[in-house]
Amino acid sequence: MPADESRRLPSKDQMSTRVVADHLIDPSLAPGGTLGDYKGAKGSYQLGLIHMASNDKAAFFLLDVKKILSNPQYLPNMGGFFGMRDGTALYVFAKGPYVASVKGLKMDDADPIARTFAARIP
Repeated sequence: MPADESRRLPSKDQMSTRVVADHLIDPSLAPGGTLGDYKGAKGSYQLGLIHMASNDKAAFFLLDVKKILSNPQYLPNMGGFFGMRDGTALYVFAKGPYVASVKGLKMDDADPIARTFAARIP
């Protein structure tokens, strides 16, 4: 089981957190991590955090995520991507050995949440 990283998830609008053994971002991608369920003014969404073995592994995993997104947009301000996966919006970025995701919000709504989230990741 991956380590519980729930302390790194923002508490605002948080409904619950749990550790997911594998396939945290998508059924086609293996790594697991910590998942938080949220409900805010913009609707329900999830934050995910995967701790990879190294910065390089996180960067390469981010490229794997890009491949599963339809029409991925590069996010130069966050070093990540935004796109759709099976009709659900996915905002994903890497910070050091971590890969973080905001699932279920359009890009304009996900961006400020992702920035707050990034500030909590070492």
